Amino acid sequence: MEGMRRGLVVLALLAVGCGGKVVEVIEPPPEYPFDPVDPTPPVDRLPPPAPPQAPSDPAKPSPWSSSLPASTCVSLLMDGEGEHIAFVDLTTGSTTFGPTLSGGSAAGVTSIGVMGKDLWFCGTSAGDRTHRVGRASLVTGAVTMLDAECGAVSASSAGIAVLNGDGQVVSVYADEKALLAGTTTSIERGYWASRVGMSPAGVLASWHSAHEVATPAGALGLDSFDGWIWGVSGASGGRLIVSSPVVLGGRAALLAFDAKTGKSLGKVASVPGTPAYLEGFNGVACGF
Repeated sequence: MEGMRRGLVVLALLAVGCGGKVVEVIEPPPEYPFDPVDPTPPVDRLPPPAPPQAPSDPAKPSPWSSSLPASTCVSLLMDGEGEHIAFVDLTTGSTTFGPTLSGGSAAGVTSIGVMGKDLWFCGTSAGDRTHRVGRASLVTGAVTMLDAECGAVSASSAGIAVLNGDGQVVSVYADEKALLAGTTTSIERGYWASRVGMSPAGVLASWHSAHEVATPAGALGLDSFDGWIWGVSGASGGRLIVSSPVVLGGRAALLAFDAKTGKSLGKVASVPGTPAYLEGFNGVACGF
């Protein structure tokens, strides 16, 4: 399977007349080709690597700090009875179940995030098939759907990251109020993705079937991995966590990689009760 796809931009600079006027011609991107049945997307498309930056001050906390405890991840496990919040301990690999979602649907979700005591996702509600930003209480499971359309959503204490419907733009909002007002903290372009996550360095993104993840430093190749991605997140200890599903030849597990080199660090948790939860960990958001 091929990796994640980079948006194609063709720039033609045409000198017109003796005045030397320059006209920019941009070829429109192809229609968003997400098809959960067809795992063969077009050529790789990833954001260009960021320019080199000075090393960060180790004493200065990251502005992208997670609101989850270190070594803890949140995910969703789905069965015939509903969509259950699950807490995964990356140290022991154990899974503890939280509440079941009520008042909205996160069915098929492969991107999630946590801000405060809420799990954020892109889902639907009864009688409305439009995908909108939703938040679910980690305490009660009660879902609130917001009037903001999305393709995928993640979150951390730094804000709410919303991937647009064509998978090419990630807009970050400071909080729910800013999201509803349309007031962005940052807008990142040039993706070709269907998954979004958060890390200490910033936004992560990936295609649904890939061997790499887009990071703020550029494309990160994943050692010994080329398959379906059911979620991606930064984690403590300089790790990147990828959810590999039960279905579609996946490994039914959360897999860890070195966030700088992409080196495989092995499986850190397995889907509990398989085949009860046939999809696997739907989305992943970890403390870091």
